[in-house]
Amino acid sequence: VLTWPGIVERLDTFYELGCGRQKKGARGQPSPDEIEVNGHVMLAWLDDFFSRATVDLQPMRRRAFGQAYMALAMLAEQAGDWHLGRRYSRRALLANPRLATASGVMRRIVKLHVGQGLTNTLRPANGG
Repeated sequence: VLTWPGIVERLDTFYELGCGRQKKGARGQPSPDEIEVNGHVMLAWLDDFFSRATVDLQPMRRRAFGQAYMALAMLAEQAGDWHLGRRYSRRALLANPRLATASGVMRRIVKLHVGQGLTNTLRPANGG
């Protein structure tokens, strides 16, 4: 992180951390319990990181937490726990309201809140 602080703003960083100790072939398929345990560890680490960080890194805090919560929402959705996914997606938007401008993020959040069937109906034919 000292050589590239932006790593704490990348969704894939937190997705991998959210997967915890899963083997490569099982990545992205944790149980809801694993997601919550891994999420707790990840968020505690992130909080500690920013509590020790220099003033220069503080502007990244909200974006980093938003990405962390969004990664946990994605993993919860993939695990079939939509309630947990909704909770994490709300926290993602509270941490970083700018996520609402990302179409892929909003599509996932809408899917978690209104259901996959309705979301697919609303999706443009070109997949955008």
